[in-house]
Amino acid sequence: WTFRSNLVYSGSPDEPAKVGVAMTDIVTGTMANGAILAALYERSVHPEGAGQRVDLSLMESQLACLSTAASGALNALPGTPPPGRRGTAHENIAPYQAFKCKDG
Repeated sequence: WTFRSNLVYSGSPDEPAKVGVAMTDIVTGTMANGAILAALYERSVHPEGAGQRVDLSLMESQLACLSTAASGALNALPGTPPPGRRGTAHENIAPYQAFKCKDG
């Protein structure tokens, strides 16, 4: 089985759900922040040196977000079925999901 997107892991067991916000864009922007700061630091340490190239990829940022799912897949025993959707639950952290509660 392959990793296609977050839709494989989000939503209830019977219906996929789109992630609420453009997480890939937000994560890539956060990674850009770190890369730009590293380039500025390099320039301050070596002012006579060449500039830095900042290269970002939306796909690589999204793959970084799937590290928990990927590690679970890579560590799975042969013949183990792929993980399904868990709603708001997490495969390694429990209790993590949303719970129905009474008001008051």
